[in-house]
Formats: sequence, C-alpha cells, structure tokens
Amino acid sequence: MEWFNIFGLIFVVVIMIPNIIFAVRCKDGFENRWNNKAIEVFEQIGRFGCFGFMIFNISGTWFGWWSDEAFAI
Repeated sequence: MEWFNIFGLIFVVVIMIPNIIFAVRCKDGFENRWNNKAIEVFEQIGRFGCFGFMIFNISGTWFGWWSDEAFAI
C-alpha cells in the first residue's frame, strides 16, 4: 500500500478534533461577514488538497525525490 500514508491520516484526524468539537457545540457555525464566494471556493480547494496530499502519496515521492524536477513540483 505505497499510495496510502497512515501517519498522514492520523495527523489529519488529530488536526480535525477541534473542528469537530466546534461543529458539535456551535451548530450555527460562525458569521461570515465577507461573502466572497471565489475566495471561499479557493480556500476549500486548498484545504482539502492539503489533506489529500497528506493522506495519499504521489507516485515516486514518498521516500525522497526521484529527480530534481519532482522536488521542484
């Protein structure tokens, strides 16, 4: 299972604990005063992209970089 990173999954779960507690305690969430949909969409893409790259490995990059180009990417 070289494509899956269990330590990254554990790290993401630990990071999400305060968010889960907040969601359970404050069902209404918080007031969003800015209402900028484009920024919200990019924020969500970045957030879930980071979580995804922590959990799923990119081929050829999990034990060092196989080339300088891979490191740059």
